[in-house]
Amino acid sequence: MQFSLVGIPFHSTVSSAIAELWAANAGGNPTHGLHDITAPWSQSTVTWNKAPSFAVSPTATATISGTGFWSFDVTPDVDADVNLFCGGYGWLIKDEVETASIPFANYVSLEDDSVLQLAKRPRLTVDYTPPPCTTNADCADQNFCTTKRAVCRRLLSSDGGQL
Repeated sequence: MQFSLVGIPFHSTVSSAIAELWAANAGGNPTHGLHDITAPWSQSTVTWNKAPSFAVSPTATATISGTGFWSFDVTPDVDADVNLFCGGYGWLIKDEVETASIPFANYVSLEDDSVLQLAKRPRLTVDYTPPPCTTNADCADQNFCTTKRAVCRRLLSSDGGQL
């Protein structure tokens, strides 16, 4: 899954970034991890056998034990993507203990356009403090994030991304 971070100013202090996935059903209590994707990818070309390259260690994990939203703390990845231009290619969702047993979880995705599922699409909530103004022009640009020095909270729905 991938979200656009373009609305978060460079040099912001990212204090929290939580990705949430709605498990429509689950069995066997699998532990799923979000692995930072390290190369560009396209939803139309990704398959089980043709995944983009990704970090070996997960950024965050959760044991999926039922339906509902499951949270993953992806703050380090979002901070690096916003401030170090580390890619921002999103995350691969992976079962951390791939065995012959049958633990599973199915998540609601962007393509599920049923009215009942719209609020259950993947989401990313980022809390950040924008950088201070360094010139008068920075503070005169009418950008809320540079004219107001409060903590900004940005809920990024999957409508702007891909899953």
